[in-house]
Amino acid sequence: MPRRILFLLGIECFAAGVCITQPFFGTLFLVLLVFTRPQDDRPNMVQLHYQGVIFLSVLLGTLCRFDLVQARVGRAFRGVRLMFLLLVIMWLSAMANGYTPQSAYQVGEFATLTLFCSILVLWVDSPQRFALTVGTLVCSAIYLVQLVIRNPRMIQEQIGGEQFERVFFRALVNWGNPNFQAIFMIIAIYLALSLFAANLRVWMKPAILGGLVGFVYVFLKCQSRGATLALVISFPVFWLFQKRKALIGGATVALLFIGFAFFAPETYITRLLTIVNYEQDTSATSRLELWSVAMDLIRAHPLTGIGPGNFRMYTFSSQHNSYLQTASDIGVPGLIVYVSCLAFGLFHAFSARNWAGPKRNNIPVVFSLAGGLAASIVAIIVQGFFTGFAFREFVYTSLILSFIAKCIAREYVAPAVTVAPVGATTSRFKPAFTAAATLIGGHQTVNLARASYTQAQAGAQRLRHSPDRRGT
Repeated sequence: MPRRILFLLGIECFAAGVCITQPFFGTLFLVLLVFTRPQDDRPNMVQLHYQGVIFLSVLLGTLCRFDLVQARVGRAFRGVRLMFLLLVIMWLSAMANGYTPQSAYQVGEFATLTLFCSILVLWVDSPQRFALTVGTLVCSAIYLVQLVIRNPRMIQEQIGGEQFERVFFRALVNWGNPNFQAIFMIIAIYLALSLFAANLRVWMKPAILGGLVGFVYVFLKCQSRGATLALVISFPVFWLFQKRKALIGGATVALLFIGFAFFAPETYITRLLTIVNYEQDTSATSRLELWSVAMDLIRAHPLTGIGPGNFRMYTFSSQHNSYLQTASDIGVPGLIVYVSCLAFGLFHAFSARNWAGPKRNNIPVVFSLAGGLAASIVAIIVQGFFTGFAFREFVYTSLILSFIAKCIAREYVAPAVTVAPVGATTSRFKPAFTAAATLIGGHQTVNLARASYTQAQAGAQRLRHSPDRRGT
């Protein structure tokens, strides 16, 4: 057996062992694998089986340490109940339409995604873990950035006699389509900017800025008109929901300047304007044709649809619309549930921001990331009218992270800080203990101590000047 295979097998076994003993870190590793889906580097581009091994390892680790997550099982069910309902509708639709191989693959993928979201709810239970999970998601977007930089592949499009080049990985399992790449970059940009605005350590911010430059680079190379519209509509939501608006505005202006000055293709603006003359655009006219076919299929099969993944049996491509995709594949009931998922996800993001705000529980990192998730969901809603990704992992991961943010913002209680009683025996270590308590408790502890001292002084003064006191 080649040494390379033995080496990879050893790493896989080691990673599986770590995931069993430390399920939360296994969950972070699983986030990376779900979004990157590493493939073999040979021409056949076969998807590697790491994801399945790590997934089973995390499940086994969760079962072995079930006592740690038992209290959050009900929360996990609440978080994925709409996804589970959508899965049931998908399975019934597949059964009603012959359970084709395409339907079996789609049902299996969505069942795995539902279980993955349940694992996230079980193990992400604090602001620190939430920030680590979002940071891992942002890091997974860097995988796509390095792929585009190291091995750029372009597709040629012709609209009205002009040539346009777009990033396109035809054989890539997860991110071959430039429209998928563009929406993923929008999500990564919002989450990275939210982390940048949060109170993180200084050394993290240059790394985040470097990642943001890469995300803007890939986004511009995709030249996606639907994603550009989604960015334009969702960015005001993101900016309004951030506390440090000047910092976010300055960083965004700098990123746009760098992007359009150094990275944007010369045809970027020209391609955006081609939507006016859509009659000469094959991409636009084919979308209209596909939408017409989807509407006919919805009218013919309103309750069960044609079965998940079966649309290509009726035409040359996918629906290029998430809402028509859901309704034509699994029926109008599935469309209602899908829209409900998006609506509840947006509500959870707004609620998380409200609960984590300074006037309530004051959790800055959750407050900032909730705004980024709300803008990401708005972008998903907008681009869903032009791209079919109703059952993709980035949609439901954004939705479940919004639910987790709301739960943490409402229920999280910071560890109590133990303060020594007044008059306790002093020692030579007291200054160090005092400094440590100040660092842990922050200005709130200092203000509390000052308020208590002021109240004690006022009480003593009232006691000295009271009538009973003067008469004795």
